[in-house]
Amino acid sequence: MGHNYKPTAITRVGFAYQDLVAAETLLDFYRNPKKYSWVQVEASDPSFRAVDDVVACLADGRLEVTQVKFAVDPENPKTALDWEWLFGAKPKGKSLLQHWWPAPIGWSGFNLSA
Repeated sequence: MGHNYKPTAITRVGFAYQDLVAAETLLDFYRNPKKYSWVQVEASDPSFRAVDDVVACLADGRLEVTQVKFAVDPENPKTALDWEWLFGAKPKGKSLLQHWWPAPIGWSGFNLSA
């Protein structure tokens, strides 16, 4: 299928997609203010590690965290976001899922290294 983005615009398009995902959570927060205690976009708290694009604290204290990724051409095997992309080891030896887990404080008991 291909894409018609200039190489320098690809990052910008990814951020625009992330903004849409964040807007969805922020609109839900606006429409249902009792559902959330707070919402952060691009959370700066280091305890969220790499899962920081949209972080929402539900009224009961549970966290809803969202890490947004964008594929410029999901039909192209080189740029598709698939299971291999998620679970496959990267050059530094960890898969993205291992890199993201455990993210927020309180997430424990899950080991992907086995």
